[in-house]
Amino acid sequence: MANRMIPMLSGSRHIELLNVEFPAVQTRIPDVIARLEDGRLFHLEIQTFNDSRMAQRMLRYWSLIEERYPFGQIDHMVLYVGNPALNMRSGLKTK
Repeated sequence: MANRMIPMLSGSRHIELLNVEFPAVQTRIPDVIARLEDGRLFHLEIQTFNDSRMAQRMLRYWSLIEERYPFGQIDHMVLYVGNPALNMRSGLKTK
């Protein structure tokens, strides 16, 4: 069924069907999450080294926080305290 549907819906043929099972066991411990007096949640990560996947990590944190606290705005910040010059991306762009 996927062989017929994917080209119709995506406009392109697929080359591979990917495994859709993701392991559910993972532990994520954000550095700081605070509920602010105006109702927002503030998430702070303190980072000591340049992590090329930091933006993806913050997206994962956003998803987990939003699932647990599905109300209001969530503000995120990475505070970089490392010694080498900062060279991490400041956000995500789709390709």
